[in-house]
Amino acid sequence: IALTAVLASWVDTSKRRYWTAAVAALLFGAFPFAYQAVPWINNFFYPLANLLLLAMTAVYWQARVRGSNKLLFLAFLLLFLAPFEIEYGLMGSGLLFTVELVLWLQKRQPYPWLTGPLIGLLLNVLFLVRSLTIPKQSYNFGLPTPGRLLLISTYFLQGLMYPISPLALWVMELTGWGDVAAIWLVSIPALTVIIITLLRKGQGSLAFFSLAWFLLLNLPALVFVDFTYVVNSPRLLYPPGVGIVILWGGFLAILAISEQRTQFRFALAALIVVLIVGFSARFVRERNAQYLLAQEPVLQ
Repeated sequence: IALTAVLASWVDTSKRRYWTAAVAALLFGAFPFAYQAVPWINNFFYPLANLLLLAMTAVYWQARVRGSNKLLFLAFLLLFLAPFEIEYGLMGSGLLFTVELVLWLQKRQPYPWLTGPLIGLLLNVLFLVRSLTIPKQSYNFGLPTPGRLLLISTYFLQGLMYPISPLALWVMELTGWGDVAAIWLVSIPALTVIIITLLRKGQGSLAFFSLAWFLLLNLPALVFVDFTYVVNSPRLLYPPGVGIVILWGGFLAILAISEQRTQFRFALAALIVVLIVGFSARFVRERNAQYLLAQEPVLQ
């Protein structure tokens, strides 16, 4: 949570950055998809994987800003370790490239330094080659098909727009449409408004960073597994959740704090945050209670 807040404050270059960081931290602390990433011991690696990727990104960012070779070595060490925790770590080099582009968008460097991401890519490829030589369980999902990509993309889009995605149920009731069409109808206009708002307020680097994190950390599941596996695994949205909460944090901070700051806007944004956090925390608490209930006969 703390590292998510730190990164949010760095990608937000405005005076609202601490508000962005605070909202992102609150949202991630009560992230509704966290319930499946914490209770089971075999899912413990999801929070640990997030920790490694967040630490790697933060250390690499500081290495580039400070020009520190020691921090750069530490960032590469974290990148090397991340895939051993979970395959999401193979997206580490992509995250380094994202940092380079963000620093370039923020005009902190004249052009992206590609050597760092290329070294990261080499480390990721070395791990991938070694991993392919190790016997493991075979899932036999097969190559991705257009239909499978559409369904999984819809599921991830619903995760990206999780504060408003329940509105799709109303659309389904009013129009009789299916869930896929309703989710896209609700999510795409809202996502467009969020992106345009961020760009108009000079938050292009925040929009790019959050969406890049979201897309990179969803890529393995999008390509390599089928929809049945994804729809039964909400924990898959936990690693890309960092990008989700930073995106919403930046947008809600703009809603609350603007050049024409009014008490009404601030109160409205605060109410939205309270509702999102409240519903999310209740959801996670109820699901964890179900886990505890299911655990009793196992312990017996």
